[in-house]
Amino acid sequence: MVNYPGSDNGWIGSSGNPSKVTFNNLNPNETYTVVARRKGDTSIPNPLTKLPDGNAITANPGDMADAPKYIVETVNGEVVSVGSNSVGSNSYTDAKSGETVSLHADPVNAAGYNFKYWQVLAGRAVGVTGKIPTNDYTFTMSNSNIVFKAVYDLPRVAADDADADEEIRGGAVGEFGLDPNQIPALAHELTTPQDQSLIGVNGAKVYYRVIFSKRNASNAESALVKPVSVSGMDHPDAYTPAYALDIELERYVDGRKVGRATASNASIDVTAQLPAADTDQLDYEIFDVTTGTPVAMSYVGDLDNNAGLFKFTANLNHTYVVVYSKVFKVVFVDNKPVLDYQYLNDTSRNFYHKFKVRRKEAVDDADYSLDYSLVQAYADGETAGNLVTPFEDIYGVEHNYKNWSKKENTLSVFDPSMKITKATTIYAYYENNKPKVDKARVDLSDTIQNAKDLLGNPYLKAGEADTISSKILEAMDTLAWARDILDKDGIDHRRMANYAELQQAIDGLLDVINRYSNISNGRLSDRVRRTGGASGGGNSSAGRGSILLTPGEKNTTNNKATLEGSNVTSFVLGTDGKWETNPVTGGWSFVLNGGIPLNSSWAKIQIPDKNGNLISRWYFFDAKSTMVTGWMQDPSTGNWYYMNTVKGELEGQMVLGWVLDTNTNLWYYMDENNGVMTRGWHHDPQDGRWYYMNNSGAMLTGWQHIGVKDYFFNPEVPAPTYEWNASDMKWDYVKTSSRPYGSMYENEKTPDGYTVNANGEKLQ
Repeated sequence: MVNYPGSDNGWIGSSGNPSKVTFNNLNPNETYTVVARRKGDTSIPNPLTKLPDGNAITANPGDMADAPKYIVETVNGEVVSVGSNSVGSNSYTDAKSGETVSLHADPVNAAGYNFKYWQVLAGRAVGVTGKIPTNDYTFTMSNSNIVFKAVYDLPRVAADDADADEEIRGGAVGEFGLDPNQIPALAHELTTPQDQSLIGVNGAKVYYRVIFSKRNASNAESALVKPVSVSGMDHPDAYTPAYALDIELERYVDGRKVGRATASNASIDVTAQLPAADTDQLDYEIFDVTTGTPVAMSYVGDLDNNAGLFKFTANLNHTYVVVYSKVFKVVFVDNKPVLDYQYLNDTSRNFYHKFKVRRKEAVDDADYSLDYSLVQAYADGETAGNLVTPFEDIYGVEHNYKNWSKKENTLSVFDPSMKITKATTIYAYYENNKPKVDKARVDLSDTIQNAKDLLGNPYLKAGEADTISSKILEAMDTLAWARDILDKDGIDHRRMANYAELQQAIDGLLDVINRYSNISNGRLSDRVRRTGGASGGGNSSAGRGSILLTPGEKNTTNNKATLEGSNVTSFVLGTDGKWETNPVTGGWSFVLNGGIPLNSSWAKIQIPDKNGNLISRWYFFDAKSTMVTGWMQDPSTGNWYYMNTVKGELEGQMVLGWVLDTNTNLWYYMDENNGVMTRGWHHDPQDGRWYYMNNSGAMLTGWQHIGVKDYFFNPEVPAPTYEWNASDMKWDYVKTSSRPYGSMYENEKTPDGYTVNANGEKLQ
């Protein structure tokens, strides 16, 4: 997937009316698949899931090079327009495939002769065949030159002249053709007295046919031409015979082929179009090999560059061989400058240079010095507008040019002396520090979290915490840099932070973390010395885990002293902090010695009893640093707890065991070990009976259908079976003959006469 800078996982928005989208910076001659989704539709985040519905396109480097150009030409007519270009002449050399071409021929020419039809003289276009009888004609260009001839009803030079036409054998229609204006004169030259007698006396129809017989050049013909051709002499490894052409003459009388009365080597003007496989090569030459001694022929047309259209004067009954040097296109491309955040998506800064190299020759050979010097000049970076390295992209990643590479994504150094044997694309290869930048971003995030954890240290003073907080905000601001986003100072850096900037933020945070960790550790050591080693507040190495653990994260053993026996670091009242009235909420806050109140966290606070022993109690402080009372759902775990609502020294303490909600008059059970509200079955450790709590945690009574069984839970309130223990802040079981409210019936009859088994299941 091509993920453009600033795109949404590869998706690019369209614009304009009609709506359009432009894909720049594609590699030339590679095939891409374009997929689409409705504007605003985010239900398809991954473009790869739409591949089966996509449209394949072959990238034409329109933003880096011109598309192929072709010639459209007329004989006896006019090219009116090509695409949006008005022409008004008989030739246009910049036509492109897919453009609409309009032709015009006068219905009656200047000599007073009537138009008969258009016909392709040379070249080809899809859907254009045969004789076209309309003098104004429009067609669509294909990937080829094309020459049309407007045929007029021209008179014979002499009344008793034979007719003449042409035929291609062994080649495609449009590979060879005769200028229609030379036909009358050619026919007159070929007509013999015998022909005139047959025509004038016998009324016979006599005509001559010029045959363009195309075939592969024989080995002997190829060997004959090679030593005298430019290709064969100077570039023997690239020497290639395109074909041999026998131009023959046939004579017909009343439709029957007959022998010629006299031999003729009359000259003819030939227009030819090379087949696609033989176009766009180098060192084209035409040789007449009729006598066994090759004679170089002159021709009209820039065959090296014009897609294969040429004209030459030939002789009837002669043989010609066309040769050239086989080439391969070498493309040097640098698509990376478009990523530079300072010039984002400016494709004019990319580099693209394509040139031909003869087979088994190298780009640094003298013949290609002009082209290759452009590549070298770009890569040296010394010329204005050439390669700039290093540069940074919008993600803060640095790209540093290393060398030209045969592969785009890995460095495979291109050797300019390498012999070229196929079409080759060479890429400017850049190393980048993306892994380092990505790691630095993660490291900075972790360091920010470590600094935040340090803020919970009870031995920091308020001013020290402010210093850490300020450094955290600076680091978070650096981490948040992005294009089109203003930082805390109103600056758009136009990119994310780079490696050096991220590392600077990390170092700045580590400096304050280490400095204040050492300070707090010193204060901790002093506290331990003064208190004789009593358990107290945490330090930087303990981090969030030791200070802000939830009750469910402590050691759990099945005894009521679990909290007191926990090895979780706690805060000692009077040593690590004190209770203060929250000036905003009016509730209670626990403020550490440094002046920082506990916030959005659990806290295990040790309170000395009247005998000086430390008793641990769990509290929760909300986002406003206020002690929570009543029902409370832990925002991190989703578990429910009940914090004591009774005013006094036990207010806010986490309640364990049974809880009666006086607002609903419903009973709940909070786990004896961690205070979490119980759902489902509960086997009470005090009375040994079973109870069932619904999804809201409320205890159920009466008949209940649970799973696939029915159970009965005592719905009556008997004489008291539990009594409130104010000192331990819990309900204690009192052994009586009464059945506890809500307890399950087992192996007995229910009040309504049904029998339940030992598991409490109703028997049928």
